[in-house]
Amino acid sequence: MNTKIDLLRKANAQALQLFDNYSEEQLNLIPAGFNNNIIWNLAHLVASDAMILYSATGNTSIVPATLVQSYKRGTRPEGPVDAATLALVKELMVNTIDNLEKDQQNGIFQQYTTWTTSFGHTISSIDDAVTFCIYHHGMHGSAISALRKFIQ
Repeated sequence: MNTKIDLLRKANAQALQLFDNYSEEQLNLIPAGFNNNIIWNLAHLVASDAMILYSATGNTSIVPATLVQSYKRGTRPEGPVDAATLALVKELMVNTIDNLEKDQQNGIFQQYTTWTTSFGHTISSIDDAVTFCIYHHGMHGSAISALRKFIQ
């Protein structure tokens, strides 16, 4: 499991570079033909990880419930994200993985409520959940790469 957590950490570390390489305006830009932006994808990953890794185990994530509600599956950007929210997402991208590792070491993930993803994959353990999060990060990484082509 540590290798999988390290993969998530590396994916987030790579994504964190976007905060340094793009302005607030660029992170919020929704190019023509798209229905979201870079910051929505990053915040969505933080929110999804909280639901996939914590809600299904009956544990509480450090991700605020308001952030989860705003960026869960099925949401879209409702307007520009302000500097404070950008900073929160950036902080959570680091802290959530550190917290996941600590919680896993402390054995808090004893139970997992089985559920099936929108494309039919069943997740029935925390190990399955971490594996799915790696896939999910890759999927949104591809979406971010497509968005980046339209940002100047």
